[in-house]
Amino acid sequence: MYCLHLFVPLQSNKHTTVAVFTAVQINNMRKVPFIYLAVFAVLFAACNAPADKNASDTTKSTNINWHDSCEAAYQHMQAYYLAGQYDSMHAEAPAVMELCSKHAQWNIYYNAWERLAERLAWEQEYDRLAAEAEAMRTDAVKRDNEYGQAIAYYVLAQGYLVQDNFAEAARYYEQAVNHYPTSENPSMLNIIYNSYSQALLHIKEYDRMDELHKKWRQMLDRYPVDDDNPARDVYANWRVQYYFCTYLLQMERSQYNQAAATLDSAVYYEVIDGNIPANINLIMRYRCKLANVRGHYAEALTYADSTLRMSANIDDAAVIGALEDRTIALKGLGRYAEALADHEQLKQLNDSIIQTDNREQLNVLNKRFEVAELQLSEQRTRSQLYISMVVVVLLLVIVAFGIIYTRRVRQKNRKLYEQIMLLQKVNSQPVAEVTNPESNPLYTSICELMHQEKPYTDADFSREDLASRLATNRTYIADAIREGSGGLSFQQFLTAYRVSHATHLLAETDYSIEQIAFASGFNSRQVFARAFREQHGLSPSDFRQARHNL
Repeated sequence: MYCLHLFVPLQSNKHTTVAVFTAVQINNMRKVPFIYLAVFAVLFAACNAPADKNASDTTKSTNINWHDSCEAAYQHMQAYYLAGQYDSMHAEAPAVMELCSKHAQWNIYYNAWERLAERLAWEQEYDRLAAEAEAMRTDAVKRDNEYGQAIAYYVLAQGYLVQDNFAEAARYYEQAVNHYPTSENPSMLNIIYNSYSQALLHIKEYDRMDELHKKWRQMLDRYPVDDDNPARDVYANWRVQYYFCTYLLQMERSQYNQAAATLDSAVYYEVIDGNIPANINLIMRYRCKLANVRGHYAEALTYADSTLRMSANIDDAAVIGALEDRTIALKGLGRYAEALADHEQLKQLNDSIIQTDNREQLNVLNKRFEVAELQLSEQRTRSQLYISMVVVVLLLVIVAFGIIYTRRVRQKNRKLYEQIMLLQKVNSQPVAEVTNPESNPLYTSICELMHQEKPYTDADFSREDLASRLATNRTYIADAIREGSGGLSFQQFLTAYRVSHATHLLAETDYSIEQIAFASGFNSRQVFARAFREQHGLSPSDFRQARHNL
């Protein structure tokens, strides 16, 4: 099967530009992916549409033909593209588009825009290509310009075609056809018909191809190939394209007699077209394929040999196609040794093309990687800056809150310390003493013992020890403490004395908190700190700090 035709400029006048095309086999498409964009690369660039129907060809005050001026500027930009000077093309494009916009030459404006978008397909920047196509369509809708919308859909379809997504390509080619103004120069429409037909062929939508070819034929009939018509060769070229696509459809349907007649018609119009070598080569390849499928291998070999000689002056893809056809013919004739030799040559060419494609794809990937690295570095730098700013702000906030909190804690601790010291002065005893000693003489004796001998400083001091010292029993001790202290247990009573003693040491000495805890009868610093906080409302260290701040 064959697909997609490469156009080369043939003839041009003020409003039209014609081109002819050659084809490559579908199984070579992946080997030469850029061939899909051949229509993008040359033909559309040479296709000069007339001025927008709403635009004036001249400025009355100056009599300047702005269409020709804009077209000349576009062709200068186009020259950079054809020369491969893409940076220069991109640099000049804004001025060309501004000139076209200023003088309402919208068709040339969209042609220039299409050229910029088309470069994205070559660079495999499909997401950006889709974005540009949508931007072009939105702009054309705003201006109510059907031609601009058609070109936008065409650009999007070409992007899908390059990616071998033929179903989506066909969908957008149809949109391009539907939006194409009937009053516009049909050169571009002919290109769209051709690409649309190729996409439908890939997805085997043969009935839709029939309908499309009817519209295509109706368009061609409006431009007859008359001897006295100055655009005779142009219109003949359009018919050659049409017959090539028709041939491919007939071959898919195994309509070999019709396919042979179609090639005869293509030859007739190709003579009028000027016998372009690329087209002649393609016709011979088509005849070779037709002879092979019919089993006419000797005839097919003759065509294959002629095609192979011509293909050497075209490109490797054409040579590969000719070798494939020749191999089939040689096998059919039983000449296997020659077929094997052709197959080896074919393999070497395929490997060479694959290596070239791999290098090109690697270059594209490298460029994308470099761009991604730069973007990532910029984003990382920006993120680090933002994070640093946030961290600094947070630190400042934390410091500010720390200062405020510390001041408040110090003020609170100072007040607590003053209250504690006041209580210490008012009542030197840690617990209340009995106002009438005669009512509870045992409790009075206990308090005197605690005050004078400080037995609570012994961490192992118990109720039994106290009872032994006072010559009584542990039950009487517990009852006397509960009655005299207002309900405290022996352990609570003992802890109150220990905390009172520790408070004095904290205020009057420089002992460590751990030393004070053990000196006051506590068996650990943690137990001391908990008991001190329960009684005074702040930790031992805060109490000492409050004392120092006085």
